[in-house]
Amino acid sequence: MTEGGCPLLNTVIESDDNLPFLKVKAQKALNELLGSLENIIQNGIESKEFKEGIDAKKEAALMFSVIQGGLMMSKLSDNPKILNGLLETLKTNVTSQYLK
Repeated sequence: MTEGGCPLLNTVIESDDNLPFLKVKAQKALNELLGSLENIIQNGIESKEFKEGIDAKKEAALMFSVIQGGLMMSKLSDNPKILNGLLETLKTNVTSQYLK
């Protein structure tokens, strides 16, 4: 786990509605992150590594949300097993639902 938590999540929490310029930068970073993950999934579909019909945008958002939520829960509870368990679940889902 990253010491100090996730820079993007920290920025979002700190920017809230009081610092709109910071919120815009965080939105841009999130869009870039999700876009990169979406591209990875889409490339997997196009190269026939992943099944057709997967909604790359939806799956990218789901993966990111699970990881971010797992980071927050692990950090708050001082229990890295929470994040590790969620990562294992993501791995199982990718293996069983994405791969041909």
